[in-house]
Amino acid sequence: MMEKIKQELEKGGAVVLPTETVYGLFAKALDKKAVDHVYQLKRRPRDKALNLNVAHLDDILNFSKNQPPYLQKLVDSFLPGPLTIILEANDKVPYWDQFRLNDCWISDAESSCHSRIDS
Repeated sequence: MMEKIKQELEKGGAVVLPTETVYGLFAKALDKKAVDHVYQLKRRPRDKALNLNVAHLDDILNFSKNQPPYLQKLVDSFLPGPLTIILEANDKVPYWDQFRLNDCWISDAESSCHSRIDS
């Protein structure tokens, strides 16, 4: 099953995965075609941003800027778990993922449903 999911993500598709509370629609955040596909599937307005799901603190640091000094403690205390952190997106977040917004919503990929990143 995991191989089928990986293949679908690699070709720019989207997959539905269970989380702690709901099912989430996931695709590769750094793939414009995949992000466009998620918007189309959800019939979601382009001005309604999607979140980035990540698995590690390094990913949070890689896609955000101006992190608060307590970020490490927050991550150590609550992840993995259903936690959403709102940070400023940096230049590594493509324009199609920012949707002209300055915030980057980052969620734990292993346990929350907000969106997608395959790092």
